[in-house]
Amino acid sequence: MKFLFRYWLAASLIILPVAGVYAESSKVADKVKVTRLWYLEKETGTDPIKMRYLISDRYMRIDEGYPKDDYVLYDNASHTIYNINHEDRTMMVIHQRDWQSPAFAFKHAQSHKMLIGSPRIADKTVVSFQSTAGGKVCADIQLLPDVFSREQQLFQAYQTVLSGQSIASLKNTPKEYQTPCFLVDDIYNSGDYYQLGLPVNEWHARGYSRLLQDFGSAEVSPELFQLPKGYSEYQPIGIK
Repeated sequence: MKFLFRYWLAASLIILPVAGVYAESSKVADKVKVTRLWYLEKETGTDPIKMRYLISDRYMRIDEGYPKDDYVLYDNASHTIYNINHEDRTMMVIHQRDWQSPAFAFKHAQSHKMLIGSPRIADKTVVSFQSTAGGKVCADIQLLPDVFSREQQLFQAYQTVLSGQSIASLKNTPKEYQTPCFLVDDIYNSGDYYQLGLPVNEWHARGYSRLLQDFGSAEVSPELFQLPKGYSEYQPIGIK
């Protein structure tokens, strides 16, 4: 699961003790109703991995489908991302940061259209989104509209938090790597395309892709949305 935080793990880290029990309540329901999504995901230089997304009203958990997996947990109430690693008993914590895009010196644009005549999913016409910068395609995404509004909102909120952390860490990236697509799609990316729908087929110029394999509803243990006790937190150095 470490690949989800590719930009920050190269930085020096501060280790902090974790205090308290990360449970939403001492009295929890037997099961939590969620939307369960399965994606086939790939990063440059890696084999495709089947990833599970469990999304409730408040949380999004990303793992490989097993309760004892390392996992990523996004808490939409606190706008915080936790990356849990069981082997070294640590949690990488990403808090929300306010940010806005600068005035870029290069041309960039976004466009979208309905894919009329393409195969329908859940009886809906898929929307195609494309982002360009500096004369190159940065992202090409197909999205399913009008079915998963809650899930779309969490996808966008999660991406906004990721970008806030990327911006804070941008000084660690050499200037020669700060290409137009890198800045527009990897760093200053609010995920506003998720307002168009749930991602079905997602491609980014950095080499990341995601393909929806299956979706449905499920009831899962509330423990899947709790953080482990006794783990240490860490954050990139210089992040306050």
